[in-house]
Amino acid sequence: MAVVKSARYILAILVLALTALSMISCAGISRATNPKHDVVYVGPALLTLRLDSAKSAAAAVTLKHGDRLEILDFRRRSVRAHSADGSTGWVDANVLLTEEEMQERRRVVELARKLPSQGSASASGPINLHLEPDRGSPTHAQSAEGSHLQVLEHR
Repeated sequence: MAVVKSARYILAILVLALTALSMISCAGISRATNPKHDVVYVGPALLTLRLDSAKSAAAAVTLKHGDRLEILDFRRRSVRAHSADGSTGWVDANVLLTEEEMQERRRVVELARKLPSQGSASASGPINLHLEPDRGSPTHAQSAEGSHLQVLEHR
């Protein structure tokens, strides 16, 4: 029962977030790497902060969605950031969210809780949930194989 409720909650977040975030400008990297945004948040469900800007660099720490980061430096598409737990490392700026985007996400979550179910579905395998209707957007959650989901809207 708890799995069904959490899956429904995740799906609700996804559906409403898709609607709300589609209205936000898709500025991509520039929104996170703009020097005026000295504080950003982790977008994906899990994100590895690396010791260097290279994708093959060793991991410093793994962060979760919504973790706060302070921007220290920029290198092309990478951002050097300091996490709340004291870790410092590099991450792709494209997967970071601004304060405004996090506030919008929170608003969407509250709206999703009020939507009625349009039906139910079962996941035949893991399903990545994104806030934008694009496979390239960060995965904010993943439903497990066999999860039961409530459909709030289809796009």
